[in-house]
Amino acid sequence: MPEEKDYYQELADKWFQGTITDTERLALEQWYQQQDLTVHIPPSQAVSEAAHAARMLTNIRNRTKVRSLNYWWAAAASVAVLIGVAAFYKYKTTAITAKITDVAPGMNGGMLTLADGSQISLDSLREGTVTTQQGVQVIFKNGQISYQGSGNSVAYNNITTPAGRQFHIVLADGTGVWLNAGSSITFPTAFNGPDRTVKVAGEAYFEVQASAKQPFYVQVNDGYNIQVLGTRFNVHAYKDENYIQTTLLTGAIKVKSQLLKPGQELTESKGQEQLLSDIDTTQAVAWKNGQFSFKGGTRIDEVMRQLARWYNIEIVYEDGVPDVVFAGDMQRDLSLMQVIRGMDDMGVSFTLNGHQLLIRKQTK
Repeated sequence: MPEEKDYYQELADKWFQGTITDTERLALEQWYQQQDLTVHIPPSQAVSEAAHAARMLTNIRNRTKVRSLNYWWAAAASVAVLIGVAAFYKYKTTAITAKITDVAPGMNGGMLTLADGSQISLDSLREGTVTTQQGVQVIFKNGQISYQGSGNSVAYNNITTPAGRQFHIVLADGTGVWLNAGSSITFPTAFNGPDRTVKVAGEAYFEVQASAKQPFYVQVNDGYNIQVLGTRFNVHAYKDENYIQTTLLTGAIKVKSQLLKPGQELTESKGQEQLLSDIDTTQAVAWKNGQFSFKGGTRIDEVMRQLARWYNIEIVYEDGVPDVVFAGDMQRDLSLMQVIRGMDDMGVSFTLNGHQLLIRKQTK
């Protein structure tokens, strides 16, 4: 059916360029829904093309999200869709059948551990008061937990976000904390002492309410202290990485003996400190704003660690870590295979086996 194939390829191209009409988009959706989701394709394309075809209808319905990516990704994805459309026809007689596989993006959620050790899942709470502790109400609204009330005694809570989860908390003083995947924060339900101290691990973004009478302290990985003076900053401190990075957006913070100014970033690795000024702070907080940001060239192992946390997958390098870097921005609400399609022309091949992503360097 060459004429039909060409027609739907043309519609797919219009969709990516943003010129498709409502009538054409409906025709493309209806055609896609009629297709057999078992796609016959050659072995070299068994994973990426079949997986992309499986996500095509979702992409159509969320076109604006896809088109917000950098040009290099959109171009690669456009080619992939055209190949994927053709695959339904061109490879009907090939030897293998590729099963549809993909991994959904992470979501809001985590686990709240109360002072008495009881736990509450944050994945599917209903809006309203979750619990009350020593006079402090824990309220869930608009996808976030907030603590309201002064409290009569000190009680500590902990929120943990495993891989594939993130969460937003508003502490009793009004300070906002965003936890990235694979992170945790321990904090008092009310701040009644001379200072406000919380403990974090992983990655967290803070918007701290200023209070000269109660300085705010962040203890990172049980040994790295940040003194905060009413400010917005990000701390990246995963234990499976060999560095801690603190990025200041506004206000002032003191990290050990270093006083940071807005636009500065302090990285400590193996006892050595590096202070950078006038940086683009948007990259450090891209995760909080719903994006992956790999500007200036990011090594593949760093890219894959971010994907592993967000999609809750295991990364396996079949021939060691390739000497490859990536650059570009992508939305975090894309499926894993949508993200991987944007990396297909970067000299690396990917094979998704359940929740295990196998990576090898492509040979010329």
